[in-house]
Amino acid sequence: MSWNSSLLTTLRALLSQCEAVDDATDTLTLHSRDGDVGELSQTVAALAAAGVRPRILLDNSPVELDEVSQGGRWTLTAAKASLITAFGFTPASNEVVVLFFSPAAFDRWACRQTALKEGFRWPDRLTILVDSLSGHVAGPKLRCGNLEQDLPAFDTQAATIEPKVVSALVQIALEASNRQIGQAFITQGNLEHAEFACLLRWSERDAARLLCDEVAYRSDRFQVTLRGARRVSMVLDEPAIAPTKQEVELLQSSVVWCFAEHRDARHALLIDRLALDGKEDASFITYLRDNLKAALQDARDRYRLVVLEKKDAATKETREIMKDVRAQADAYAAKVRDLTSTFLRDLVAALLLVGFGLLGKINSEALGQLINAKAVNVFFCVLSGYFVLWATLQIATHWRDLTLTTRELRNWWFLTRSSLPGEEVKRVLDDVITPRRRMFFTALWVVALSNLAIAIALWNWKLLLAMVAPQP
Repeated sequence: MSWNSSLLTTLRALLSQCEAVDDATDTLTLHSRDGDVGELSQTVAALAAAGVRPRILLDNSPVELDEVSQGGRWTLTAAKASLITAFGFTPASNEVVVLFFSPAAFDRWACRQTALKEGFRWPDRLTILVDSLSGHVAGPKLRCGNLEQDLPAFDTQAATIEPKVVSALVQIALEASNRQIGQAFITQGNLEHAEFACLLRWSERDAARLLCDEVAYRSDRFQVTLRGARRVSMVLDEPAIAPTKQEVELLQSSVVWCFAEHRDARHALLIDRLALDGKEDASFITYLRDNLKAALQDARDRYRLVVLEKKDAATKETREIMKDVRAQADAYAAKVRDLTSTFLRDLVAALLLVGFGLLGKINSEALGQLINAKAVNVFFCVLSGYFVLWATLQIATHWRDLTLTTRELRNWWFLTRSSLPGEEVKRVLDDVITPRRRMFFTALWVVALSNLAIAIALWNWKLLLAMVAPQP
Protein backbone atom coordinates (compact mmCIF):
# COMPACT_ATOMS: atom_id res chain seq x y z
CA MET A 1 0.00 0.00 0.00
CA SER A 2 1.05 3.65 -0.46
CA TRP A 3 1.68 5.58 2.75
CA ASN A 4 1.58 9.40 3.11
CA SER A 5 5.22 9.63 4.12
CA SER A 6 5.45 13.43 3.95
CA LEU A 7 2.64 13.86 6.49
CA LEU A 8 4.19 11.27 8.75
CA THR A 9 7.59 12.99 8.58
CA THR A 10 6.05 16.36 9.44
CA LEU A 11 4.17 14.90 12.39
CA ARG A 12 7.29 13.10 13.64
CA ALA A 13 9.19 16.41 13.68
CA LEU A 14 6.49 17.95 15.88
CA LEU A 15 6.35 14.88 18.12
CA SER A 16 10.09 15.17 18.81
CA GLN A 17 9.56 18.66 20.25
CA CYS A 18 6.49 17.90 22.36
CA GLU A 19 5.31 15.84 25.27
CA ALA A 20 2.96 13.32 23.68
CA VAL A 21 0.02 11.55 25.29
CA ASP A 22 -0.28 8.71 22.82
CA ASP A 23 -1.55 5.73 24.79
CA ALA A 24 -5.23 6.29 23.95
CA THR A 25 -6.92 4.64 20.99
CA ASP A 26 -9.05 7.60 19.89
CA THR A 27 -6.97 10.79 20.29
CA LEU A 28 -3.38 11.97 19.91
CA THR A 29 -2.50 14.77 22.34
CA LEU A 30 0.66 16.90 22.08
CA HIS A 31 1.82 19.39 24.73
CA SER A 32 4.45 21.95 23.73
CA ARG A 33 7.68 22.16 25.68
CA ASP A 34 9.17 25.47 24.51
CA GLY A 35 6.20 27.10 22.76
CA ASP A 36 7.72 26.88 19.26
CA VAL A 37 5.04 27.81 16.72
CA GLY A 38 6.97 27.07 13.52
CA GLU A 39 6.67 23.29 13.58
CA LEU A 40 3.10 23.64 14.81
CA SER A 41 2.12 25.77 11.80
CA GLN A 42 3.65 23.33 9.31
CA THR A 43 1.99 20.36 10.98
CA VAL A 44 -1.45 21.97 11.15
CA ALA A 45 -1.22 22.94 7.48
CA ALA A 46 -0.15 19.41 6.47
CA LEU A 47 -2.95 17.87 8.54
CA ALA A 48 -5.55 20.22 7.06
CA ALA A 49 -4.38 19.37 3.54
CA ALA A 50 -4.86 15.66 4.35
CA GLY A 51 -8.38 16.21 5.67
CA VAL A 52 -7.58 16.16 9.39
CA ARG A 53 -9.02 18.91 11.57
CA PRO A 54 -6.88 19.20 14.72
CA ARG A 55 -7.80 21.26 17.77
CA ILE A 56 -5.43 23.76 19.38
CA LEU A 57 -5.87 24.65 23.05
CA LEU A 58 -4.42 27.45 25.16
CA ASP A 59 -5.17 27.17 28.86
CA ASN A 60 -7.71 24.45 28.01
CA SER A 61 -9.60 26.78 25.70
CA PRO A 62 -9.84 26.16 21.93
CA VAL A 63 -8.12 28.78 19.78
CA GLU A 64 -7.16 29.30 16.15
CA LEU A 65 -3.58 28.89 14.92
CA ASP A 66 -3.05 32.64 14.46
CA GLU A 67 -3.94 33.19 18.12
CA VAL A 68 -0.95 31.17 19.31
CA SER A 69 2.04 33.37 20.05
CA GLN A 70 5.67 32.37 20.15
CA GLY A 71 6.49 30.83 23.52
CA GLY A 72 2.89 30.05 24.40
CA ARG A 73 2.18 26.65 26.00
CA TRP A 74 -0.26 25.15 23.53
CA THR A 75 -1.87 21.70 23.24
CA LEU A 76 -2.73 20.00 19.97
CA THR A 77 -5.28 17.16 19.71
CA ALA A 78 -6.20 15.11 16.64
CA ALA A 79 -8.54 12.20 16.12
CA LYS A 80 -6.57 9.04 15.38
CA ALA A 81 -9.27 7.74 13.04
CA SER A 82 -8.69 10.77 10.80
CA LEU A 83 -4.92 10.34 11.03
CA ILE A 84 -5.18 6.68 9.95
CA THR A 85 -7.12 7.70 6.85
CA ALA A 86 -4.74 10.58 6.16
CA PHE A 87 -1.75 8.23 6.27
CA GLY A 88 -3.33 6.21 3.45
CA PHE A 89 -4.66 3.18 5.31
CA THR A 90 -8.22 2.08 4.53
CA PRO A 91 -9.58 -0.57 6.92
CA ALA A 92 -12.00 -3.26 5.83
CA SER A 93 -15.62 -3.10 6.89
CA ASN A 94 -15.08 -5.63 9.68
CA GLU A 95 -11.72 -4.24 10.80
CA VAL A 96 -10.86 -1.97 13.74
CA VAL A 97 -7.59 0.01 13.55
CA VAL A 98 -5.64 1.62 16.40
CA LEU A 99 -2.61 3.85 15.95
CA PHE A 100 0.40 4.67 18.14
CA PHE A 101 3.45 6.81 17.37
CA SER A 102 5.94 5.00 19.61
CA PRO A 103 6.49 1.44 20.84
CA ALA A 104 6.43 2.76 24.41
CA ALA A 105 2.94 4.22 24.01
CA PHE A 106 1.78 0.98 22.39
CA ASP A 107 3.25 -1.05 25.24
CA ARG A 108 1.54 1.09 27.91
CA TRP A 109 -1.80 0.71 26.16
CA ALA A 110 -1.42 -3.03 25.47
CA CYS A 111 -0.44 -3.85 29.04
CA ARG A 112 -3.61 -2.18 30.30
CA GLN A 113 -5.70 -4.54 28.15
CA THR A 114 -4.54 -7.81 29.67
CA ALA A 115 -7.43 -7.78 32.13
CA LEU A 116 -10.16 -10.08 30.87
CA LYS A 117 -12.92 -7.97 32.39
CA GLU A 118 -12.03 -4.50 31.08
CA GLY A 119 -9.71 -5.32 28.21
CA PHE A 120 -10.01 -3.74 24.77
CA ARG A 121 -12.58 -5.48 22.59
CA TRP A 122 -13.29 -5.41 18.88
CA PRO A 123 -16.08 -6.96 16.79
CA ASP A 124 -14.05 -9.06 14.35
CA ARG A 125 -10.51 -8.09 13.27
CA LEU A 126 -7.98 -5.71 14.82
CA THR A 127 -5.02 -3.97 13.16
CA ILE A 128 -2.48 -2.15 15.35
CA LEU A 129 -0.24 0.41 13.61
CA VAL A 130 2.86 1.47 15.53
CA ASP A 131 5.53 3.89 14.31
CA SER A 132 9.19 2.82 14.67
CA LEU A 133 8.29 -0.80 15.36
CA SER A 134 11.04 -3.29 14.54
CA GLY A 135 8.91 -6.31 13.67
CA HIS A 136 5.38 -7.56 13.18
CA VAL A 137 3.01 -10.29 14.39
CA ALA A 138 -0.28 -11.66 13.11
CA GLY A 139 -3.01 -14.13 13.92
CA PRO A 140 -6.46 -15.05 12.59
CA LYS A 141 -8.10 -11.91 14.04
CA LEU A 142 -5.18 -9.70 15.15
CA ARG A 143 -2.14 -8.13 13.48
CA CYS A 144 0.40 -5.54 14.50
CA GLY A 145 2.91 -3.84 12.21
CA ASN A 146 4.99 -0.76 11.52
CA LEU A 147 3.85 2.39 9.76
CA GLU A 148 5.27 2.90 6.25
CA GLN A 149 5.88 -0.85 5.86
CA ASP A 150 3.83 -3.64 4.40
CA LEU A 151 1.52 -5.02 7.03
CA PRO A 152 1.38 -8.77 7.69
CA ALA A 153 -1.73 -10.48 6.41
CA PHE A 154 -4.19 -12.07 8.80
CA ASP A 155 -3.38 -15.75 9.24
CA THR A 156 -6.41 -17.21 7.50
CA GLN A 157 -4.81 -20.67 7.46
CA ALA A 158 -4.75 -20.93 11.23
CA ALA A 159 -7.35 -23.16 12.86
CA THR A 160 -10.27 -21.27 14.34
CA ILE A 161 -12.52 -22.39 17.20
CA GLU A 162 -16.24 -21.75 17.13
CA PRO A 163 -17.70 -20.20 20.33
CA LYS A 164 -20.58 -22.71 20.36
CA VAL A 165 -18.03 -25.55 20.39
CA VAL A 166 -16.29 -24.03 23.42
CA SER A 167 -19.54 -23.34 25.27
CA ALA A 168 -20.40 -27.04 25.13
CA LEU A 169 -17.23 -27.93 27.11
CA VAL A 170 -16.21 -24.83 29.08
CA GLN A 171 -18.40 -22.58 31.19
CA ILE A 172 -16.98 -19.06 30.92
CA ALA A 173 -18.34 -16.25 33.07
CA LEU A 174 -19.54 -13.10 31.32
CA GLU A 175 -16.79 -11.11 33.00
CA ALA A 176 -14.23 -13.30 31.21
CA SER A 177 -15.95 -13.08 27.83
CA ASN A 178 -14.89 -9.56 26.89
CA ARG A 179 -13.03 -10.84 23.83
CA GLN A 180 -14.28 -13.51 21.49
CA ILE A 181 -12.77 -16.99 21.46
CA GLY A 182 -9.41 -16.98 19.67
CA GLN A 183 -9.43 -13.26 18.80
CA ALA A 184 -6.11 -12.59 20.52
CA PHE A 185 -4.27 -15.64 19.16
CA ILE A 186 -0.92 -14.85 17.53
CA THR A 187 0.40 -17.49 15.16
CA GLN A 188 3.15 -15.90 13.06
CA GLY A 189 5.68 -13.10 13.01
CA ASN A 190 8.34 -11.90 15.44
CA LEU A 191 6.86 -13.33 18.62
CA GLU A 192 10.26 -13.30 20.31
CA HIS A 193 10.54 -9.48 20.18
CA ALA A 194 10.07 -7.74 23.53
CA GLU A 195 7.82 -5.13 21.88
CA PHE A 196 5.04 -7.73 21.61
CA ALA A 197 5.27 -9.00 25.19
CA CYS A 198 1.86 -7.63 26.17
CA LEU A 199 0.23 -9.09 23.06
CA LEU A 200 1.66 -12.46 24.04
CA ARG A 201 0.06 -12.03 27.46
CA TRP A 202 -3.27 -11.32 25.70
CA SER A 203 -2.94 -14.51 23.73
CA GLU A 204 -1.84 -16.56 26.73
CA ARG A 205 -4.75 -15.56 28.96
CA ASP A 206 -7.32 -15.94 26.21
CA ALA A 207 -6.06 -19.44 25.42
CA ALA A 208 -5.65 -20.51 29.06
CA ARG A 209 -9.34 -20.00 29.81
CA LEU A 210 -10.15 -22.76 27.30
CA LEU A 211 -8.07 -25.42 29.06
CA CYS A 212 -10.38 -25.86 32.01
CA ASP A 213 -13.98 -26.79 32.78
CA GLU A 214 -15.13 -23.47 34.21
CA VAL A 215 -13.97 -19.85 34.45
CA ALA A 216 -15.74 -17.99 37.26
CA TYR A 217 -15.40 -14.48 38.70
CA ARG A 218 -15.38 -14.65 42.49
CA SER A 219 -14.04 -12.25 45.10
CA ASP A 220 -12.73 -9.84 42.44
CA ARG A 221 -10.58 -12.47 40.77
CA PHE A 222 -10.94 -15.11 38.10
CA GLN A 223 -10.88 -18.74 39.15
CA VAL A 224 -10.64 -21.78 36.91
CA THR A 225 -11.96 -25.20 37.85
CA LEU A 226 -10.49 -28.49 36.65
CA ARG A 227 -12.81 -31.48 37.06
CA GLY A 228 -10.64 -34.47 36.30
CA ALA A 229 -9.67 -37.40 38.50
CA ARG A 230 -9.63 -34.77 41.22
CA ARG A 231 -11.31 -31.38 41.41
CA VAL A 232 -8.96 -28.39 41.59
CA SER A 233 -9.69 -24.66 41.72
CA MET A 234 -6.88 -22.35 40.59
CA VAL A 235 -6.44 -18.62 39.95
CA LEU A 236 -6.39 -17.21 36.42
CA ASP A 237 -3.94 -14.43 37.26
CA GLU A 238 -1.77 -11.99 35.28
CA PRO A 239 1.90 -12.95 35.62
CA ALA A 240 4.22 -9.97 35.49
CA ILE A 241 6.62 -11.83 33.21
CA ALA A 242 5.45 -12.33 29.65
CA PRO A 243 5.49 -15.82 28.16
CA THR A 244 8.11 -16.91 25.68
CA LYS A 245 7.38 -17.63 22.05
CA GLN A 246 7.60 -21.38 22.70
CA GLU A 247 5.17 -21.19 25.64
CA VAL A 248 2.57 -19.29 23.61
CA GLU A 249 2.90 -21.62 20.64
CA LEU A 250 2.55 -24.67 22.90
CA LEU A 251 -0.51 -23.23 24.62
CA GLN A 252 -2.25 -22.31 21.36
CA SER A 253 -1.43 -25.65 19.73
CA SER A 254 -2.81 -27.40 22.82
CA VAL A 255 -6.08 -25.50 22.47
CA VAL A 256 -6.32 -26.33 18.76
CA TRP A 257 -5.63 -30.00 19.47
CA CYS A 258 -8.13 -30.00 22.32
CA PHE A 259 -11.02 -28.75 20.15
CA ALA A 260 -10.35 -30.89 17.08
CA GLU A 261 -12.19 -34.12 16.23
CA HIS A 262 -13.61 -35.96 19.26
CA ARG A 263 -13.13 -32.75 21.23
CA ASP A 264 -15.07 -34.03 24.24
CA ALA A 265 -12.61 -36.90 24.69
CA ARG A 266 -9.53 -34.75 23.96
CA HIS A 267 -10.63 -32.00 26.37
CA ALA A 268 -11.47 -34.49 29.13
CA LEU A 269 -8.12 -36.28 28.78
CA LEU A 270 -6.09 -33.08 28.97
CA ILE A 271 -8.10 -31.64 31.87
CA ASP A 272 -7.82 -34.94 33.74
CA ARG A 273 -4.04 -34.88 33.37
CA LEU A 274 -3.72 -31.22 34.36
CA ALA A 275 -5.87 -31.76 37.45
CA LEU A 276 -3.53 -34.46 38.79
CA ASP A 277 -0.71 -32.06 39.74
CA GLY A 278 -2.69 -28.83 40.14
CA LYS A 279 -2.61 -27.10 43.51
CA GLU A 280 -5.55 -25.29 45.06
CA ASP A 281 -5.50 -21.49 44.56
CA ALA A 282 -2.19 -21.63 42.70
CA SER A 283 -1.46 -19.58 39.57
CA PHE A 284 -3.04 -21.40 36.64
CA ILE A 285 -0.95 -19.70 33.95
CA THR A 286 2.30 -20.34 35.80
CA TYR A 287 1.21 -23.95 36.25
CA LEU A 288 0.52 -24.28 32.51
CA ARG A 289 3.95 -22.90 31.63
CA ASP A 290 5.61 -25.58 33.75
CA ASN A 291 3.34 -28.60 33.16
CA LEU A 292 1.41 -28.21 29.90
CA LYS A 293 3.99 -29.90 27.66
CA ALA A 294 4.04 -33.12 29.69
CA ALA A 295 0.26 -33.07 30.18
CA LEU A 296 -0.35 -32.63 26.46
CA GLN A 297 1.97 -35.50 25.55
CA ASP A 298 0.26 -37.77 28.07
CA ALA A 299 -3.18 -36.77 26.75
CA ARG A 300 -2.06 -37.49 23.17
CA ASP A 301 -0.84 -40.97 24.17
CA ARG A 302 -4.06 -41.79 25.98
CA TYR A 303 -6.11 -40.36 23.13
CA ARG A 304 -4.63 -42.92 20.73
CA LEU A 305 -6.09 -45.66 22.93
CA VAL A 306 -9.43 -43.87 22.97
CA VAL A 307 -9.38 -43.63 19.17
CA LEU A 308 -8.68 -47.36 18.85
CA GLU A 309 -11.54 -48.14 21.22
CA LYS A 310 -13.86 -45.84 19.29
CA LYS A 311 -12.82 -47.45 16.00
CA ASP A 312 -13.53 -50.93 17.39
CA ALA A 313 -16.90 -49.77 18.70
CA ALA A 314 -17.72 -48.09 15.40
CA THR A 315 -16.77 -51.23 13.45
CA LYS A 316 -18.96 -53.38 15.67
CA GLU A 317 -21.83 -50.92 15.40
CA THR A 318 -21.46 -50.83 11.61
CA ARG A 319 -21.73 -54.63 11.46
CA GLU A 320 -24.87 -54.54 13.58
CA ILE A 321 -26.53 -51.87 11.50
CA MET A 322 -25.62 -53.71 8.29
CA LYS A 323 -27.46 -56.78 9.59
CA ASP A 324 -30.61 -54.76 10.23
CA VAL A 325 -30.31 -52.91 6.95
CA ARG A 326 -29.84 -56.16 5.05
CA ALA A 327 -32.97 -57.56 6.68
CA GLN A 328 -34.89 -54.47 5.60
CA ALA A 329 -33.51 -54.75 2.07
CA ASP A 330 -34.64 -58.39 1.98
CA ALA A 331 -38.10 -57.23 3.03
CA TYR A 332 -38.24 -54.94 -0.03
CA ALA A 333 -37.16 -57.85 -2.26
CA ALA A 334 -39.80 -60.12 -0.70
CA LYS A 335 -42.50 -57.53 -1.35
CA VAL A 336 -41.45 -57.29 -5.01
CA ARG A 337 -41.61 -61.05 -5.40
CA ASP A 338 -44.98 -61.18 -3.65
CA LEU A 339 -46.47 -58.48 -5.88
CA THR A 340 -45.30 -60.00 -9.14
CA SER A 341 -46.12 -63.63 -8.24
CA THR A 342 -49.61 -62.76 -6.98
CA PHE A 343 -50.31 -60.67 -10.05
CA LEU A 344 -49.18 -63.42 -12.43
CA ARG A 345 -51.18 -66.04 -10.50
CA ASP A 346 -54.39 -64.02 -10.72
CA LEU A 347 -53.77 -63.19 -14.36
CA VAL A 348 -53.32 -66.86 -15.27
CA ALA A 349 -56.42 -67.82 -13.24
CA ALA A 350 -58.49 -65.17 -15.01
CA LEU A 351 -57.27 -66.35 -18.43
CA LEU A 352 -58.07 -69.95 -17.63
CA LEU A 353 -61.48 -69.03 -16.29
CA VAL A 354 -62.40 -66.89 -19.26
CA GLY A 355 -60.71 -69.00 -21.92
CA PHE A 356 -61.81 -72.47 -20.91
CA GLY A 357 -64.94 -71.67 -18.95
CA LEU A 358 -66.63 -69.36 -21.44
CA LEU A 359 -64.91 -68.74 -24.72
CA GLY A 360 -64.31 -72.42 -25.38
CA LYS A 361 -68.08 -72.98 -25.63
CA ILE A 362 -68.78 -70.10 -27.92
CA ASN A 363 -69.63 -70.61 -31.58
CA SER A 364 -70.69 -68.16 -34.21
CA GLU A 365 -74.43 -68.75 -33.63
CA ALA A 366 -74.16 -68.17 -29.87
CA LEU A 367 -71.90 -65.10 -30.04
CA GLY A 368 -74.77 -62.67 -30.36
CA GLN A 369 -76.59 -64.22 -27.40
CA LEU A 370 -73.39 -64.10 -25.31
CA ILE A 371 -72.86 -60.41 -25.92
CA ASN A 372 -76.37 -59.57 -24.81
CA ALA A 373 -76.37 -61.92 -21.78
CA LYS A 374 -76.71 -59.90 -18.58
CA ALA A 375 -75.07 -62.54 -16.37
CA VAL A 376 -71.96 -62.64 -18.54
CA ASN A 377 -71.68 -58.85 -18.46
CA VAL A 378 -71.97 -58.83 -14.68
CA PHE A 379 -69.27 -61.51 -14.45
CA PHE A 380 -66.79 -59.47 -16.49
CA CYS A 381 -67.55 -56.28 -14.52
CA VAL A 382 -67.01 -58.09 -11.22
CA LEU A 383 -63.75 -59.56 -12.52
CA SER A 384 -62.65 -56.07 -13.61
CA GLY A 385 -63.44 -54.69 -10.17
CA TYR A 386 -61.51 -57.53 -8.55
CA PHE A 387 -58.29 -56.56 -10.36
CA VAL A 388 -58.73 -52.90 -9.32
CA LEU A 389 -59.51 -53.80 -5.70
CA TRP A 390 -56.67 -56.32 -5.52
CA ALA A 391 -54.15 -53.84 -6.88
CA THR A 392 -55.29 -51.12 -4.46
CA LEU A 393 -55.13 -53.35 -1.39
CA GLN A 394 -51.83 -54.96 -2.29
CA ILE A 395 -50.09 -51.68 -3.13
CA ALA A 396 -51.45 -49.84 -0.07
CA THR A 397 -50.56 -52.56 2.44
CA HIS A 398 -47.07 -53.26 1.05
CA TRP A 399 -46.25 -49.57 0.70
CA ARG A 400 -47.43 -48.72 4.21
CA ASP A 401 -45.69 -51.71 5.75
CA LEU A 402 -42.31 -50.92 4.19
CA THR A 403 -42.58 -47.20 4.98
CA LEU A 404 -43.25 -47.90 8.66
CA THR A 405 -40.51 -50.49 9.04
CA THR A 406 -37.94 -48.29 7.30
CA ARG A 407 -38.86 -45.30 9.47
CA GLU A 408 -38.65 -47.41 12.61
CA LEU A 409 -35.22 -48.69 11.55
CA ARG A 410 -33.92 -45.16 10.97
CA ASN A 411 -35.30 -43.85 14.25
CA TRP A 412 -33.96 -46.83 16.17
CA TRP A 413 -30.41 -46.40 14.94
CA PHE A 414 -30.38 -42.63 15.28
CA LEU A 415 -31.46 -43.00 18.92
CA THR A 416 -29.28 -45.94 19.91
CA ARG A 417 -26.04 -45.15 18.05
CA SER A 418 -23.06 -44.51 20.33
CA SER A 419 -20.02 -44.53 18.04
CA LEU A 420 -21.20 -43.73 14.53
CA PRO A 421 -22.08 -40.15 13.52
CA GLY A 422 -25.55 -39.47 12.22
CA GLU A 423 -24.31 -38.85 8.69
CA GLU A 424 -22.62 -42.26 8.61
CA VAL A 425 -25.79 -44.02 9.77
CA LYS A 426 -27.77 -42.17 7.12
CA ARG A 427 -25.22 -43.10 4.44
CA VAL A 428 -25.32 -46.81 5.31
CA LEU A 429 -29.12 -46.85 5.29
CA ASP A 430 -29.34 -44.99 2.00
CA ASP A 431 -26.64 -46.99 0.20
CA VAL A 432 -28.30 -50.33 0.91
CA ILE A 433 -32.02 -49.53 1.02
CA THR A 434 -32.33 -46.94 -1.77
CA PRO A 435 -31.67 -49.38 -4.69
CA ARG A 436 -34.12 -51.88 -3.21
CA ARG A 437 -36.66 -49.14 -2.67
CA ARG A 438 -36.39 -48.03 -6.28
CA MET A 439 -36.86 -51.61 -7.45
CA PHE A 440 -39.95 -51.94 -5.26
CA PHE A 441 -41.54 -48.79 -6.67
CA THR A 442 -40.73 -49.87 -10.23
CA ALA A 443 -42.47 -53.23 -9.68
CA LEU A 444 -45.33 -51.45 -7.91
CA TRP A 445 -46.00 -49.16 -10.85
CA VAL A 446 -45.70 -52.01 -13.37
CA VAL A 447 -48.21 -54.12 -11.43
CA ALA A 448 -50.54 -51.16 -10.89
CA LEU A 449 -50.58 -50.21 -14.56
CA SER A 450 -50.97 -53.84 -15.63
CA ASN A 451 -53.94 -54.31 -13.31
CA LEU A 452 -55.47 -51.09 -14.56
CA ALA A 453 -55.05 -52.23 -18.18
CA ILE A 454 -56.62 -55.64 -17.43
CA ALA A 455 -59.49 -54.01 -15.56
CA ILE A 456 -60.19 -51.67 -18.49
CA ALA A 457 -60.05 -54.60 -20.91
CA LEU A 458 -62.47 -56.67 -18.83
CA TRP A 459 -64.82 -53.72 -18.43
CA ASN A 460 -64.90 -53.26 -22.23
CA TRP A 461 -65.00 -56.98 -22.99
CA LYS A 462 -67.78 -56.62 -25.55
CA LEU A 463 -65.74 -54.26 -27.68
CA LEU A 464 -62.67 -56.47 -27.51
CA LEU A 465 -64.67 -59.59 -28.25
CA ALA A 466 -66.23 -57.94 -31.28
CA MET A 467 -62.75 -57.00 -32.52
CA VAL A 468 -61.36 -60.51 -31.99
CA ALA A 469 -64.38 -62.47 -33.25
CA PRO A 470 -66.48 -60.17 -35.44
CA GLN A 471 -70.05 -61.29 -36.11
CA PRO A 472 -70.89 -62.30 -39.73
